[in-house]
Amino acid sequence: MALKIQALATQTDSKKEQANERLVPSKSNRENLPALTSLRFFATALVLLQHGSELFGFDKRLALTDIGTWQGLTCFFVLSGFILTYCYPELTDDRSIIKFIGARIARIWPSYAMAIILFILAFPSSMKAPGALSYLVANLTMTQAWFFNRAYFTAFNTPSWSLSVEMFFYICFPYFLRSLQTTWLPKLTFSVLLALACIALCTFEQYPNFVAFGSSAPPLVNICPLSRLFEFVLGMSTGMFFLKSARPHISKLKGTVLEFSALALVTLSLFSPRLWQLSASMQWASAIRCWFIYGGVAPAYAALIYALASRNGALGRLLNIKPLTYLGELSFSLFLFHYPVYLFMTNFTQIVQGRQAWFCMVSWLGCTFIASAINFELVEKPCRRRIISALSAVLD
Repeated sequence: MALKIQALATQTDSKKEQANERLVPSKSNRENLPALTSLRFFATALVLLQHGSELFGFDKRLALTDIGTWQGLTCFFVLSGFILTYCYPELTDDRSIIKFIGARIARIWPSYAMAIILFILAFPSSMKAPGALSYLVANLTMTQAWFFNRAYFTAFNTPSWSLSVEMFFYICFPYFLRSLQTTWLPKLTFSVLLALACIALCTFEQYPNFVAFGSSAPPLVNICPLSRLFEFVLGMSTGMFFLKSARPHISKLKGTVLEFSALALVTLSLFSPRLWQLSASMQWASAIRCWFIYGGVAPAYAALIYALASRNGALGRLLNIKPLTYLGELSFSLFLFHYPVYLFMTNFTQIVQGRQAWFCMVSWLGCTFIASAINFELVEKPCRRRIISALSAVLD
């Protein structure tokens, strides 16, 4: 029996994500959805494209300034709600909820903490800045997204603010999951109302001037977990309908048409910042537009996720190949380490000094993949197994 458990623990990360990691037995065995694992890589690629183009000056050369590459996070948030609902169709008691939260912490916190630790080791002066200890505590407890202060959610590893948002989703998940089939619409409406409240507060009270904030989006619209909850609840609702439909049996042709129709919606969403421009007299709608191009486009990504999960089309079959699913498994580490790797390269190596932009970006991507693969194999996978095993031993 021990050998069988050990063998199961060495299966691919995708299978653990959708089977072993569930910890809560479902009423029926769920099939793996490798296409959605691969989709995680493409969502990460959008984030890397955004940050890389800004860091190396490609955003203006390639006219990427007004393309919503930041929507990679929208895809992540919707996909998270979908996959969790698919893998955890019910959490019936406190024990199962504790196991669920423990499994999610095991999934993200070790690599998340490792990125912060490596940042501090590389830049020890970061701990000497005023307020550094409070920033560190907020980041280690994954609460930095609740501080509407750039010093908190840009400290150490800036992109990791989204993991603070994700942790809030995990805490909310067991409660939104209850009676989801009959309450999905009120819950989805509630999440929209929360976003509208953030928009209203942003517009009329705290953050009326986007330029003064120093970003294209103020934290109440982009960073605040309450304004992003809609994306996660939409993903949960989509996952619930997918389970209820018992995987729709449609032809390969119809499946392919459905996939590419959803992909066309996603493409339209990516270009929504260009398509929706505001005149000087419409600046009062800036917060509404900002929320829409950041998270309001989530239905397009929900449609794509549903279509790929059905596994009847050509695109879904293409995303099933092992190299892409491995990149999908690597995506979390890629997301966490791409920014620290850039800072390390620019401060401690000569790789990007005086080089052409394309060479710098290729070198950065190569180093990021190497660092991410090392973290995935030596930190993410073994820590997850050990934390889940320890938690199971305590609770069982």
